[in-house]
Amino acid sequence: MKVFGRILTTVLVVSLMVFALACGDDDVSTGDGDSRPGDTQEEGDCAEDEVFNPVLEQCVSDDTSDPSDPSDPSDPSDPSDPSDPSDPSDPTDPTDPSEPTDPVDPGECGMGQLQGQTCGTNEGILIHADVTVSGIDCDGESFDLHTTSDENGFFHFDEVPSGTHTVTVTSGSFSGSQPITVTAGQTKDMFAAGKGACISADSVDIAVVSGEYDDIGSLLDSLQIEYDTVGSDGILSGFDTEDAAEFFMDLPRMQQYDIVFIACGGLWDQFDSMDFGDFDFDFGGLFPVPGGGDADIDTVKDNIREFVATGGSLYASDQSQAFIQKSIPEAVEFYQESQGSGGPRAGLSGSVTADVLSNQMQALLGSSTTELEYNMGGWAIATGGPAQATVHFQGDAPITDGTVSDAALMVSYDYPGGGDVIFTSFHN
Repeated sequence: MKVFGRILTTVLVVSLMVFALACGDDDVSTGDGDSRPGDTQEEGDCAEDEVFNPVLEQCVSDDTSDPSDPSDPSDPSDPSDPSDPSDPSDPTDPTDPSEPTDPVDPGECGMGQLQGQTCGTNEGILIHADVTVSGIDCDGESFDLHTTSDENGFFHFDEVPSGTHTVTVTSGSFSGSQPITVTAGQTKDMFAAGKGACISADSVDIAVVSGEYDDIGSLLDSLQIEYDTVGSDGILSGFDTEDAAEFFMDLPRMQQYDIVFIACGGLWDQFDSMDFGDFDFDFGGLFPVPGGGDADIDTVKDNIREFVATGGSLYASDQSQAFIQKSIPEAVEFYQESQGSGGPRAGLSGSVTADVLSNQMQALLGSSTTELEYNMGGWAIATGGPAQATVHFQGDAPITDGTVSDAALMVSYDYPGGGDVIFTSFHN
């Protein structure tokens, strides 16, 4: 199953979507001045008893003076010490199981410990990632050990059979694997070896439909995540909407991707310019959608639904809410749905104090509230979702004649047996 978040402990929602908010140059703040684990330091800032952690980009306590620390580079019994003159193995290979300096004969099986830190595609801290160690134990049986990294990305396994195994880190759709060698009676510290346990940027295929306001592509670029631009709404972003129409009319092509991002814009309105609430006029075969090619609106809706049902994940922001509202209506409940795709777009510009409801977002932001700045009006308002949905941000949305209380400002929906659907009222 392809999963985009579960949520979004994925690098693409928990780690992505909190960077900016609605219709333009919007902003997120935690509402306090405290530093968070992501705050960075320079290597020269470290005190004498500290060392620079390149994954955290922070100074941490230097415990290398402990003679019992297997990661101490001055310890002649350290199997990862390339300066050990008795080590005939490759000095750059810290995981060579044939190293003769191990205090325990590698042929003698036993239990060791493993610890490290999970990181994203750009080697930044990745919180709440799933970590699995897979291999063969002392009895020749296969084993799998599981844990979850904490709010600083750290993880620890108390008992791991000695030998060379595979460590796999998973966050949403993304994953990354690497070999690691554990020695009986020792703690293998992946961080001390100079690298974290990172997810891979090319482990997921992503399609982006550009919009008028937010720029998902630049956000993915900043995280060093690869993607294909498959079209746009064609108004401000410079692409022909016919490309997007062809994409959504071609289900096998859609299913080549794990995730489809649809930025805020007017693409749906061009596909379905005769939207009468619960009724959508089918253009198929009659005449082209202006600027959008020969788009059959029913086929577009069916293809989006099938894409998610078969494991793909769909993200839509703000005025692209109709791709969810019309194709998978059970996923998210929208304000004034009966008035068509334009009905929910009633939010006024201004600041919204949002409650951070999900544990993942609270851990990421370090706060139970956040300020969302909507610098343009007309943003789409969601009101909730079914049991399979998770509301991550909730707040009172300002409208012309008052407010919509407890609006769902970010919602994820776990499609039964399929992928995920994500809506944000804000932009990225």
